[in-house]
Amino acid sequence: MLVKTLDHVRGNELSVHLLEKMGFYPDQVFNVTLELVEDTDNLPPEEAFREDFIQEVEQASAEYRKGTANGVLCRTKEESEAFFERLWNE
Repeated sequence: MLVKTLDHVRGNELSVHLLEKMGFYPDQVFNVTLELVEDTDNLPPEEAFREDFIQEVEQASAEYRKGTANGVLCRTKEESEAFFERLWNE
């Protein structure tokens, strides 16, 4: 099982929707723990995502591997919810 922890993440670096949902504020600081979930049955099929969204995620992954990542850009509420749903396994 893959688990990663990010220490001292500023709230303003997280989704406003996620902060509101969890009752937190952008001026707070967090330690974020992410756990890889092997069950992908709840994820939509890849063809349900817009091509530009897939390209942005692939680019962000490449930047992460290089150590230059600033995050993933979600342009719509639906993309943001899908992204954080995968992260938080909701």
